[in-house]
Amino acid sequence: MKIDLTENVIRDLALLYFAGEASRESCELVEAYFAAHPELAEILRRENDYRPYVLPPQLEPEEEMKILNKTKKLLKWRSVVMAIAILLTALPFSFGSVSWDKADGVAWLWADHPLAAVVIGLVGLVAWGGYWALQKRLKASAL
Repeated sequence: MKIDLTENVIRDLALLYFAGEASRESCELVEAYFAAHPELAEILRRENDYRPYVLPPQLEPEEEMKILNKTKKLLKWRSVVMAIAILLTALPFSFGSVSWDKADGVAWLWADHPLAAVVIGLVGLVAWGGYWALQKRLKASAL
């Protein structure tokens, strides 16, 4: 069985070749093609210089479980902090009191107690800062 090697096939194999993941036979095939086509070899080598290869680290199962549990814990805290941040952001715009029997109607918290509304709003901003920090930490641990 004769297989025609096209440039596209070599480009696909070259990705594995440069990452060090290709089998011995595939490496020999790519090297032979590169010897016959040095201009393509140069192009693919230059492209490879700009392509980062990040292989996942080989971890022990216990270490993977520690990382998984840490990630679950961070996700849980992020959800709790987000709920608190939403509550504290909305609370200054809530009702201070509702009078059904009088003609006063609805009294807004920010109108009746402006200092309390500002303090609650500032604590809400701090909670959003905590949410942002947890989100950043989660993204950093994913890399």
